[in-house]
Amino acid sequence: MTSTPALIINGGSMPACAITLLISSCQSPAKSTSSLKSITRVKTLTKQTIEDNSRFFEPGEFQPTLAITMGIQTILDARRILLLAHGENKAEAIRDMVEGPLSAFCPASALQFHQRTTVLIDEAAASELTLGNYYKFVGEMQDELIRKHRPSDWISR
Repeated sequence: MTSTPALIINGGSMPACAITLLISSCQSPAKSTSSLKSITRVKTLTKQTIEDNSRFFEPGEFQPTLAITMGIQTILDARRILLLAHGENKAEAIRDMVEGPLSAFCPASALQFHQRTTVLIDEAAASELTLGNYYKFVGEMQDELIRKHRPSDWISR
């Protein structure tokens, strides 16, 4: 079996990539930055992440300090991207990702350049979007097109 980065390097690409938006991925520069050309790699967890995850471990139990993270370039190489986010605590990150400038301080902002990214969020996560009503209208229009036409007609394109 070929690893995803090797597949991409050798001219292939992932057919799809589903991701969730981490709270820190578009907030305080002290929390998270990532090169917009980064690939899947091992990364040292921040002290805050280790502290946040400590609730999953018993006292004295080994707690990882490293994690495998999918880099922005690896994600952008996918043919389709699905981003899921919910809750008010994601609203600022969603706003920065969708309406903010391209920035390593908000790595998810690079998704603005992917032609087949779908963002599924709830009202709370959408609450800080300046153009939220417009995006909702566009989504409703797309839903109407899907109802009128067979999904297989546009999914395979």
